[in-house]
Amino acid sequence: MENGSAPLAGYKVVVSGVHVLKARISALFSAWGADVIEIAARSTQGDGARFVPPLHGDNDSYFFWAQNYGRRRIVALDLRKQEGRQVAYRLLEDADVFATNLPSKVLKLSGVGWEDLEPRFPRLVGAYASYAGEDGPEAQRTGYHHTAMARLGIAMLASPAGPVLGAIPWIDHGTAGRLRELILVALLQRERTGKGCKVETSLLEYGAETLGYHAALAWTPRLAERVHVDAKQWDRHHTVPTLFMSRCSDGSRPVVGAVMRAQVVKLLRALGLEHLLEDERFKTSEARRRNAHALLAIIHGKTRHMKGEELVELLEREGGVPVEAHRDIAAVRNDPQLEARGMIWEIDGPDGLPMTVPGIAGRVGGHQPDRERARHYAEDTEDVLRDLGYSDEDLALLEKNEAIYRAS
Repeated sequence: MENGSAPLAGYKVVVSGVHVLKARISALFSAWGADVIEIAARSTQGDGARFVPPLHGDNDSYFFWAQNYGRRRIVALDLRKQEGRQVAYRLLEDADVFATNLPSKVLKLSGVGWEDLEPRFPRLVGAYASYAGEDGPEAQRTGYHHTAMARLGIAMLASPAGPVLGAIPWIDHGTAGRLRELILVALLQRERTGKGCKVETSLLEYGAETLGYHAALAWTPRLAERVHVDAKQWDRHHTVPTLFMSRCSDGSRPVVGAVMRAQVVKLLRALGLEHLLEDERFKTSEARRRNAHALLAIIHGKTRHMKGEELVELLEREGGVPVEAHRDIAAVRNDPQLEARGMIWEIDGPDGLPMTVPGIAGRVGGHQPDRERARHYAEDTEDVLRDLGYSDEDLALLEKNEAIYRAS
């Protein structure tokens, strides 16, 4: 896809921040053709994720690169210095969006809080993500995905081995997705009004929203009384006992998703248990919820004598019962459906050698984003500043004053 024909060609997005949210905002907007420029912190070499093992060279982490590819350019500035702040304001003069998840204290020191930007750039959309939100009694609190999970009551995911801290930072990714949605809404509003505005969200708010009906059950006593939820449910859904992890003879744990009545009928028929539908304990969905442990014990009594692949094949032959085998993440690399959909990307890593990463989920008007190599810290500082009209003398002075860093 030529960049000029991309859906967001002509838009300029400036990003500054850390970790997953900054990376996903950059990658998604650049994937659809926007000119994305990341302001990387000169004093910390851009992002603490660069120092997460395994390291490449002195400051490049493959953890960082795996989620931070994209067409964007990276400029190393020290926003705490007046000279560095003025460079940032030059970048924002024709920008459509400024997005950040820097803590509020850092925003004030850096001069890129909304109170600083709104008077200068009336058409700008300022997008701010934080841990707890920008007001309220704990607005200054900082944290990450896992601390948000702890606060929201979902940090310890139950497993056969006991509670474990979830590894995939879905709250980080989801918050980045929500911020992108808000940015696009604000851009649509600007089309009507001609004015930019501030949008914001937080990890705690997004995580709380995703609690959904589980929160309703826990927070509303009259609902909680109707649905029994206890600590023994690690292998099943909170309220749908026939959505569960099966126990198989080879130790595998396929996930079976019989949610609708027709699916429950097919599941029990495939396992030779259709007579349970005449059992008063299991006749209705409400009865199955009340007697979930008894129902799962009977089902596991069947599946524990089967291999996982046998159960999957059996339910696929029955048809209409969603089922998937658990996979090692490494095996997903060769998933034929993901490959066919262009979700397995080979890009150049920071050392110039190829690395395999997940692609961008989604298409716009049939367009899929191009695959781009990973960018090095401060790689584009000189080129971007020259585009803004800075001369050799200007660059030398900024570098001398430690307001910028140019990659050698």
